Parts: sequence; C-alpha cells; structure tokens
Amino acid sequence: MLMRPAHSSKSSYVAKVEKVESDARGGNVKVLTRWYYRPEESIGGRRQFNGSKEVFLSDHRDLQSADMIEGKCTTTIISVVLSINRLLVPLFLIELRCVVV
Repeated sequence: MLMRPAHSSKSSYVAKVEKVESDARGGNVKVLTRWYYRPEESIGGRRQFNGSKEVFLSDHRDLQSADMIEGKCTTTIISVVLSINRLLVPLFLIELRCVVV
C-alpha cells in the first residue's frame, strides 16, 4: 500500500499490510504494516545502480490508522520485471531485504 506521510513534502511510504484490526464497533480501523525503505533511507544511501522506484523490505512493523492509506501499489522482485508488459497500478521493485537497526 501507499501510505500518506506526516509531511506533505515527502513521497508516499510503501508498506505491506499484514493485518487489519478494528474496535468492537468497527469505527477505529488499524492496519499492521511492514515497511519498505527506499535506498536513500538506508545507511548505504542511494547508489548509481539503484532503480528510481527500488525499495527494500524491512523487518520494521507498526500499527497505523487505516486513514493513512493513500492507495494500492504493486511490489515485485526485479528479476520478474522483464516478464511484465503493462501494469495498472504503481510498481515498486524489491531487490534485497534489510533489517532496521
């Protein structure tokens, strides 16, 4: 999913929704997210070989309000991209998994 950032000057965050929770009345919906990071958000930073929409799946998880969801996106492993002809939603590429310290 694309998640709305706290500051409108930043790009949308990319997250995998792992679980949806709501209160007893269903009015307060929360999503457990697992975050993807862009290379520039990692210790090594963006390198020349990184794709413009490349992201890394992390072990960072937290609970967010469902209201923060902006829309749907697709993540795929780079080696699969060559077989994709056309996509209807934004595509983000995954190369490696990273661990948030």
